[in-house]
Amino acid sequence: MCGIAGFIDSTKSLEDLKAMTNALIRRGPDDEGYFFEQGVGLGHRRLSIIDLSVCGHQPMFFEDLVIIFNGEIYNYKEVKKELEKEGYSFESSSDTEVVIKSFHCWKEKCVSRFIGMFAFAIYNKADRSIYLFKSYLDPGEASQLNTQSLSLFFQLGYIASNESIINNVRKLPPGHYLELKGDKLNIHEYWNVNFNENKGWLKRKEEDILDELENIIIDAFCYRMVSDVPVGVFLSAGIDSSMVAAVLRKNYGEIETFTIGFDDPSFDESKEAAEIAGFLKTNHHSAVLKSGKALQILESFYDIYDEPHGDNSCVPTTFVSELAKQHGAKVVLSADGGDELFC
Repeated sequence: MCGIAGFIDSTKSLEDLKAMTNALIRRGPDDEGYFFEQGVGLGHRRLSIIDLSVCGHQPMFFEDLVIIFNGEIYNYKEVKKELEKEGYSFESSSDTEVVIKSFHCWKEKCVSRFIGMFAFAIYNKADRSIYLFKSYLDPGEASQLNTQSLSLFFQLGYIASNESIINNVRKLPPGHYLELKGDKLNIHEYWNVNFNENKGWLKRKEEDILDELENIIIDAFCYRMVSDVPVGVFLSAGIDSSMVAAVLRKNYGEIETFTIGFDDPSFDESKEAAEIAGFLKTNHHSAVLKSGKALQILESFYDIYDEPHGDNSCVPTTFVSELAKQHGAKVVLSADGGDELFC
């Protein structure tokens, strides 16, 4: 994932923007870029995934719009075709160009067309308005802890909602965007989960529902393989990651899988994972996480994570991510929750 940062503050300078952005170099080691004008600063650290050329450089500009973008729009090629029918032309094959021109065409409603994971900011130089589908961080606040959020962390093991561990810093809630024009700031919801019971499903045959579910899973997995760099899969012996690997192996083709093991046999699933990889005929890689390495990873968490959380799986996840990087995979699919969803 890339790293994005910025501010709206007439007292700050380009050097402040560079300092904020360079703090995110781990997220974007491939390139950097800045926009600074009349107290508005937008910074970008790039992890090149789609369109590895200079045409994917950010910030990206189109007419009066400036964008910094983090994430991936999996269906950007389909959206691009829609825009071409509207008269737009393209200079790159990047999804960032699709996002900025989608916003130019459809304004904030553009997100309803996107399938993906993303956070981005768009600034309109003409009317000095800014739209955030993300959250901002001022490094000057980094030493001021939010005691209410700290209490939430000790209760829940994570910090909920739009709060953060840093005082005076808020997260933009998922599925929302922020609109700032002049001194008017509004937050709007553009998407939410609909939990209303669909009684029509009760009348359908189980076989039809299973077929539809399989098609949805195949589409979801294959969309996430859209990349101009190698993509891998984290594989344990669980139902969730095994299903991801199996579906991709059948419907996508050759894949790289990555597994870690432990010295303690009660935690180690690497043997079973290797058997699954052998059955699926993937290009499999594995390594053993020892206690000394685990301690090194823990000591680096201040640099890796934005705020504290109580998920101890982050230690092996960091280690297996390092393993994937060693073998050239810049994008990796993981799975979480499949055991519960699929019984």
